[in-house]
Amino acid sequence: MSLATAMIRERTQATILAYLDVFAPCAIFAFLFIPLTFSFSPGKAISAATAQN
Repeated sequence: MSLATAMIRERTQATILAYLDVFAPCAIFAFLFIPLTFSFSPGKAISAATAQN
């Protein structure tokens, strides 16, 4: 394997690991946040007729 090929492989591996370092916390946050949304009560919508009165 040439030096250039080895450098490209190292850069590719570093890019993938950096992507995973960002993706994993975002995925964990998303999976934890979804059940939290069910604890919120739905807001009351203001209809057009109510807004005019």
